[in-house]
Amino acid sequence: MTQIPNEPTGSRPGTSSRVPPHSPEAEEAVLGAMLLSHEAIVNAQTKVSASDFYRPLFGQIFAAMVDLDQRGEPVDPVTLLEQMRARGVDIEPTLIGDLTANAVNIGNAEFYAELVREKAKQRALIQTASTIVDEAYATTDDVDGLFDRAEQSIMNIKDRGTDDSVAPLTELLQLELDRLEERDGTSGINGLATGYTALDEKLRGISPTALAIVGARPSVGKTAFALGIVTYVGTVLQRPALFFSLEMSRLEVAERILAAQARVDGEKLKTGQLSNVDWENVTKALASMNDSKVYVDDNPLLTVMDVRARARRIKQREGDLGVVVVDYLQLMSSRSRSENRQVEVSEMSRGLKLLARELETPVIALSQLSRSIEQRTGRRPMMSDLRESGAIEQDADIVMFLHRPSDSGEEESYADRGKIEVSIAKHRNGPTGEVFLAWVKNFAKFDNIAEFNSSYAE
Repeated sequence: MTQIPNEPTGSRPGTSSRVPPHSPEAEEAVLGAMLLSHEAIVNAQTKVSASDFYRPLFGQIFAAMVDLDQRGEPVDPVTLLEQMRARGVDIEPTLIGDLTANAVNIGNAEFYAELVREKAKQRALIQTASTIVDEAYATTDDVDGLFDRAEQSIMNIKDRGTDDSVAPLTELLQLELDRLEERDGTSGINGLATGYTALDEKLRGISPTALAIVGARPSVGKTAFALGIVTYVGTVLQRPALFFSLEMSRLEVAERILAAQARVDGEKLKTGQLSNVDWENVTKALASMNDSKVYVDDNPLLTVMDVRARARRIKQREGDLGVVVVDYLQLMSSRSRSENRQVEVSEMSRGLKLLARELETPVIALSQLSRSIEQRTGRRPMMSDLRESGAIEQDADIVMFLHRPSDSGEEESYADRGKIEVSIAKHRNGPTGEVFLAWVKNFAKFDNIAEFNSSYAE
């Protein structure tokens, strides 16, 4: 093995005798293979960078070979020696000769590069942990920020890699073919089902990385609509569903869900005046939700950072996360302290979109509408009505509006009584249009039209 003087050691006090994780054999194997094969240079670049090498000199040799290759020049012991001298690094020719002589199977260069990267990740974790300890000892008023930075730093190390976001089209097409074969003969729902049949048929499910915005005027049923989705995902699909409530307490949310599932008038639950039939329905509903995977957070000072941290923990603990719902976007707090609320809301919507991509979990955010809709004839919502919209409509993959046709001044027929229109104003990966759901006011519940009993409508 090549001997290199002055190897780095632990940098924290009391750890100088502990040598950080590294594999000198793997590092030499990578460099030796790169000296003998252009293919090894290409493969190594997709796995490691110069900073991943434990020995600084090996990192400089790696960078020099990559530089030569990118300029289209040959990479061999002679050109490498000249390149190193041109960079002001004086090394013995015998060192380069030893790397070539000690080179192992060139075909295994990618494996050795992965080993070098894994050791680099271990060292990065040690350094990050040390930084977290130092910051934890320091005086700070932003403890929540400290937790978020610590968690983000560790996640960044875990996801560390240089080729994760690049894939050849041929490979992607093969994956798409696999997906087509999986879908063949199925219901055609390719994303998360909401439980609202007409909406699922229109959207074909909500994509795992989608941010969906649901807007409506006050008292039209945004929260009930969202709770219906959360309950369906957590109870019927048996997937974890996380609901953030900034308006209601956890017990109020639980009461709303129970009223909808048991089909018991919400006012009766509040007063406790339940008939024997009501008690029977409540008992059945509780039994049906006994294994529900719905989680409720009622922190009124919620930030995107909080959403991200809690969502990550549930996904790590459960191994899955079906949906994240925020009720509602404009009530969230921002850490940026911007004087412009529109900028803050735009940052929050962007943060939720990035969360959906990071966790590959649909995020649904409820949104207020601006007061301008009240002055407009018909009061039919449109994209510009999203309050403090800024980048909301740009970040969103899906924008839906709940609209009661009677609010437009339209004459409502008996057949349309109790219907709510769900207008899909934006759908990045599919069609837009309208579908209808039944609104059962007594239960604060949305139903599929076929399941709707008009006797409950108002």
